Amino acid sequence: MKIEYDTLAALMYQPEDIAKTELKPEWFFEQRNKEIAEALLHENKNMIEPNVLYESIRNHNPSTLVDPKILEDMKIDGYGIEVEENAIALKKRYYKERFDNASRKYASYPSGENFELMKDALRELEELEKPDDDGKLNGTIDRLLEELETEIEPGILSYPKIDDIFGGGMFGGMLITIGARPGVGKTAYAINVAMEAMNRQPDLAVDFFTLEMSKIQMIKRFISRMCEINSMKFRNPKLTLKDDEKAKVTASGFQLLGSELRVHDSMFHIREIERQIRRRHYEVKGKPYIAFVDYLGLVEASDTRQPRHIQVGEITRTLKILTNELNIPIVLLSQLNRAVENRQDKKPNLSDLRESGSVEQDSNVVMFLHEDGEDEGKTIVSVAKNREGFTGDIEYRFLKSKMYFEEVAY
Repeated sequence: MKIEYDTLAALMYQPEDIAKTELKPEWFFEQRNKEIAEALLHENKNMIEPNVLYESIRNHNPSTLVDPKILEDMKIDGYGIEVEENAIALKKRYYKERFDNASRKYASYPSGENFELMKDALRELEELEKPDDDGKLNGTIDRLLEELETEIEPGILSYPKIDDIFGGGMFGGMLITIGARPGVGKTAYAINVAMEAMNRQPDLAVDFFTLEMSKIQMIKRFISRMCEINSMKFRNPKLTLKDDEKAKVTASGFQLLGSELRVHDSMFHIREIERQIRRRHYEVKGKPYIAFVDYLGLVEASDTRQPRHIQVGEITRTLKILTNELNIPIVLLSQLNRAVENRQDKKPNLSDLRESGSVEQDSNVVMFLHEDGEDEGKTIVSVAKNREGFTGDIEYRFLKSKMYFEEVAY
């Protein structure tokens, strides 16, 4: 393995770099190179002779495959090799291998212990991409001063009025909760937000976790919205769809195939959802990413024996930590309790969220979907909490048959 040989050769040629280089023997996959690395790190001297190093290796392992000539060649070949870059590459390769092994192990034996091992391995891999934080403010102040002169990049854009009320789109670090009573259209609204965002950012990666419907049901809803075809026709499309509608459906299906949308209908546990979000975020690095979870009441927590409000607290806190750690937005759908139906004023408020304490606390934004009592075709999205922007109401025309939400003009 050339990178292993080059790293060791550079340290043999210039052993004073050993003390300045982060390096561990386990980062070397070839046993012979691992033994040389162990001996080099143990010696850690400014002068290392190949024959002395060989004796050290042989004393530790009499049956070693290392021979003095390899060490002599390394000392000669080490001239001009950049050891730090190679050491970083070895480290990344090692942790990537750890994550791949942990993923395969979890796929074969999906236990809680194996999930934790995989999650730890992924976090270690992601940590390598982060710069070291010494707590100093230099970079932060520089960024602030730069923002005074440079327009800030927008977040993930969807509906114009939503973008405005969020201060420029859905940004990393935002947990956005959408609450509604059953039948009002919260899943359809989430689909519309996802579609608007994908239309405006073609490279947007989307994970949509559907815990209530199957994948085929969700795709039918997406395509109904895209084609503006009555969703009832998808119950028996062969008989009810006209030829031109079938052509539209086919084209939309291929459009979704070519997109970065992924729909998951078999992940119910918060650990599974967290694992997929972490993995996908790592895979699409460099592209904008958003996740939708539909819906909170069906997500399973680690200990189902706990009271439900404790379980909900674990779920919302896990999602909130993900938004901060990965710098992504997550949209969480939630059902409202029945209290709103028993009031004269049907407009929901924060206390109507089921197990509302942790949901309200962990969410950056809480939005409620409710019907307009005076106009049957109008649905209102009320932004009741918004840490980063404004609150207020946004009006939509909701064409239920076509799963389509259209913003009402000012």
